Amino acid sequence: VARHWLHHGATGWRLDVADELPMSFLRELRAAVKAENPDSTLLGEVWEDASNKIAYGQMRCYTLGDTLDSVMNYPLRDAIIHFLTGAHTAAQAVRSIRSLQENYPVPFFYSLMNLMGSHDRARILNVLVNREYTALPIAERGQQSLPQNLRALAEERFLKMVQIFMALPGMPAIYYGDEVGMEGATDPFCRGPFPWGHEDTPLRKHVKQAIALRHQRPVLRTGALRLSYEGADTLVIERSAIHGKDVFGQPLHDQPYILRITRDAYRV
Repeated sequence: VARHWLHHGATGWRLDVADELPMSFLRELRAAVKAENPDSTLLGEVWEDASNKIAYGQMRCYTLGDTLDSVMNYPLRDAIIHFLTGAHTAAQAVRSIRSLQENYPVPFFYSLMNLMGSHDRARILNVLVNREYTALPIAERGQQSLPQNLRALAEERFLKMVQIFMALPGMPAIYYGDEVGMEGATDPFCRGPFPWGHEDTPLRKHVKQAIALRHQRPVLRTGALRLSYEGADTLVIERSAIHGKDVFGQPLHDQPYILRITRDAYRV
């Protein structure tokens, strides 16, 4: 099946709940996929640290180049949400990201799917202001919308999250509709149709500007990463070349980039 669709133009596979598949199967699948196209991608859904995941009583590592090329970076998503909402300090966010950086080989770390929103969770605007409505009956969840004050706070936090993700190594991933302000409670209300004609155009403009900056600055894609914090509320991300080269030893002609994100003081 994998060879068939690669032969017909597919460029890779995203495997749902990859940690529920036998490791022997993943190795065989990788061999088949790479034999058809060495540049094709195998990306897996793994919710925890993919270097030491325990599933069904077995330690599994997906980062050694014999199974997956990349995973969905839920640990990063959780770390930044916790920081922006006040659940964790900037120091805790730094420790979470550094743990991944230390545990993952450089090529793996720089190819992670850094998702902000997800089809398995409430919309990111709802999550960022703790309005997932899980306590409500299902019939009522789809009727909820954020009040104006929480909507403004959610958008402010989301734009900070976008800036952070665009400044970090990996592949920033925006779930459809998040860029135009879609709201939604937990599944299935996070999977609504795209709001054609009712998009939040100012929000989309800011998201596009952040994406454009990443495209314009090679250092944001392959530059070295340095993390720090200033007190409990400010996260600092620095990207730079190392003696004129990126982390893969290739020439990198770009200026250093520094991002400081200070979270708000609201707790909701």
